[in-house]
Amino acid sequence: MTRALSTTTHPSPALHRRLVAVVLAVLLSLLIAAAGPSTPASADDPPTLPVPSVPDRLGVSGYDLETDAVADVVAGSTGNNLLLRFDAGGPLTDGTVVLTLPRPAWRSPLRVGYTLGLDDPTLAGSVVVRPNEQFGELGPDDCRGTSGPPTVTVLNTAKAQIAVVTHLTCRPGQSVTLRVFDVQAPKSVGRYVLPVSVSDASGQRKPSQVALRVVRKPTTSLRVDVPATVHIAAPTPVLVRAVRRDGRLDTAYRGTVLLRAVDRPDCTFDLREPVTFTAADGGVKVLSFSVSTQQSHRIDVSDVNHRANAASSDPYEVVGELVPVTCSVSYH
Repeated sequence: MTRALSTTTHPSPALHRRLVAVVLAVLLSLLIAAAGPSTPASADDPPTLPVPSVPDRLGVSGYDLETDAVADVVAGSTGNNLLLRFDAGGPLTDGTVVLTLPRPAWRSPLRVGYTLGLDDPTLAGSVVVRPNEQFGELGPDDCRGTSGPPTVTVLNTAKAQIAVVTHLTCRPGQSVTLRVFDVQAPKSVGRYVLPVSVSDASGQRKPSQVALRVVRKPTTSLRVDVPATVHIAAPTPVLVRAVRRDGRLDTAYRGTVLLRAVDRPDCTFDLREPVTFTAADGGVKVLSFSVSTQQSHRIDVSDVNHRANAASSDPYEVVGELVPVTCSVSYH
């Protein structure tokens, strides 16, 4: 895959006025939504403007960038990714979707996103819309830009971090996601309410709020054991365990893990798919891997759902006759 860059355009006067109106509506909603764990507004509150005959659906979760799996948002942690999904109940014409992260709970400033590289330093706080036609991702169930890609704008105020998507058009049943990368989670465990605003040429949809659960740091940790010597192109056993604080196996562990050959990333490492622990595993997985270069010297293992703490193996030495390999550089 090649790195795709997008450009930032300054809002037109008309768009600026629209954004000001949206921000005022968002700031009013912040008077309802507390900055910490709170309860959504009553379902009995009457809508002030028309809504589609089929309600829109909105949901937010943490997620893992590399696998797209749902991930817990861990209190006080950094590196959290958020995904807001909008499913259009009725047509949305040249629409605007606004996600608000109230301060002081959500401290990370936001920015317009350009890249999706896993180790890109500009990823922190960046906001993008996906799927994106620039990457050839759009399908029949995806919303489109009204004329070209939707426009992303961010506003960082004293009361909130605000992500705004404009020029979005959806048919009933189509969906789109707004993704926020690498932000710091609130310090306290609880249920956090995030105001969301959806509007288009027909007016403001019913004001909405989505709830996101922030959980405590996991007490289970992963362990990964590899032989001290690894022979090139030969299957090598690797033992992955989920361990409690007292050192005993966590037989109830159900996380999904990713293993990486590191020090220098090895493109020939063949154990690159996520591995899920089931009830039958009892907290232990015996796997195997192989490499065809001498680049890597240890294995890292992490839980993509954030339900166990990451770990690294002891160093190993790769021996044997080299196999000619060319590793290409890839980007998201």
